[in-house]
Amino acid sequence: MILAYESCKDRFDEPISYNDFLELTKEWEVYPVFVGGECAGALMCKDKEIHACIIKKYHKRWLSKSLYKQIFIDRLAEYGELFTGVKADNEVGKRFVERCGFAVYDSNANVVIYRLGGIKWV
Repeated sequence: MILAYESCKDRFDEPISYNDFLELTKEWEVYPVFVGGECAGALMCKDKEIHACIIKKYHKRWLSKSLYKQIFIDRLAEYGELFTGVKADNEVGKRFVERCGFAVYDSNANVVIYRLGGIKWV
């Protein structure tokens, strides 16, 4: 969890301590992510919400097909839609979620909310 915290501690509106992070995420499912035997961070899920907390060293190198299926495909089948948030100034994060198929759902704050699946209203 420490790597997940380190990768995302600056994404909050105000500074957050490691203990505060643990408290905020205590009801979340946590899937450690390993690259070449080394921990790269974690995927964190709670119901329809999903967040990738990956240290910069592993950006663009961590998402395996099996992990994608387990987290994105299977979870999407269960819930029908998934949501995540990316800070508006995080271009790497926005490109990643868009490559995974997420589309902007709400961009009226400093965090852009993305949705994968669900009904698209016209």
